[in-house]
Amino acid sequence: MNTADIALRRMVFAGLFLSFTATPIAMLIGFLVEGIPGIAGAGIGMGMSLFFIGLTSLLALATRKLNVQALGYVVLISWLMKIVILIAVLAWLRGHDFYHRPTLMISMLIGLVGYLTIEALISLKSRVLYVEPN
Repeated sequence: MNTADIALRRMVFAGLFLSFTATPIAMLIGFLVEGIPGIAGAGIGMGMSLFFIGLTSLLALATRKLNVQALGYVVLISWLMKIVILIAVLAWLRGHDFYHRPTLMISMLIGLVGYLTIEALISLKSRVLYVEPN
């Protein structure tokens, strides 16, 4: 296993750890702010951020052996699919009132920024060779 594989695996596991630790905290804060709708908003927001960013990391890990063009196609198509899914979920949620909208958006943004920060720190600390020796 090369160092890029190790870094990708660390990103996936760190993202899962962040999600499983931050979601209960966000839900508790949502409950304190808005009650039951705050719990729902925080849970949905953190779940959407985990889906959006986590799927990207898993796809990068799954397609790491492909050439650059194939990896680019997979990332682009998956990104477009995730945007369509995100818009569909937000459109479906628009007509419902069981969640608190500000809590959903704040928790989703905090989840996204937290996960991207973890990815950046892992990328900066990993030592990836430009050329793999045979």
